[in-house]
Amino acid sequence: ALNDDGGCDEDDIWLRLESNMRCLVESLPESRRADTVVHVAIDMRDPVLDNDAARARIRSMLSALASTDFAPSLPPAYQGALCWIWDLLAKRAVAAGADLIVLLGDDITMHDKGWQDDVEDQFSRVASERGLPFGCACVAIQDTAFANFPTFPVVHKLHFEVFDQLFPPAFRNQHGDPFLFELYRRWGASRFTVHASLTNGVGGAGNARYTKAGENEWRGQILTRAIEQLERWLAANHSNLARQV
Repeated sequence: ALNDDGGCDEDDIWLRLESNMRCLVESLPESRRADTVVHVAIDMRDPVLDNDAARARIRSMLSALASTDFAPSLPPAYQGALCWIWDLLAKRAVAAGADLIVLLGDDITMHDKGWQDDVEDQFSRVASERGLPFGCACVAIQDTAFANFPTFPVVHKLHFEVFDQLFPPAFRNQHGDPFLFELYRRWGASRFTVHASLTNGVGGAGNARYTKAGENEWRGQILTRAIEQLERWLAANHSNLARQV
């Protein structure tokens, strides 16, 4: 999800993008680059990024990967609505054939080559240890800027088979990541990567580039309904594995 935060000039924005896009590409072994697609969202009328030349420049930065997909420019209602943007991009990714999905902002620095292997290994471990179908899990990449918090959860396309969305629209720009982690944790299916890590440059535990939505009582009925929906789906399709405390 890319946006001009209003606090940088155009050169600074491009320097940040080029640095972090290069870091992302370099974090992927050559054998995995042909399997990796980046889906990009840009705010409508963004003075730096919402134009064909900027899209071509971003596409060039990611030319080593399978492809780069640009969502239609985001209307004003999406301004700062990170969860809505995440949901939109995730749906596009799944529709295009993605198996695993993670949201990365333009201020993320990846630290480990092969982080995708670490993520996939955790999904495999969950399936083996818990008797769940592969993909019925949430794996968070370790964030050095917000230790022990699932700021960057990875979900599988199976999540959309169950829910048809990443999370309810009540999640606007906060709480989506811990919601996903808590949902799957009820089946012992939430894990962190073992080796892979990244650093979130802006946001996380600190201030973000948008006004945070504040409290959202997602730990009540919103989470309960999602747990019950996943429980019904598992009972009907794969497993009667009971929830765990």
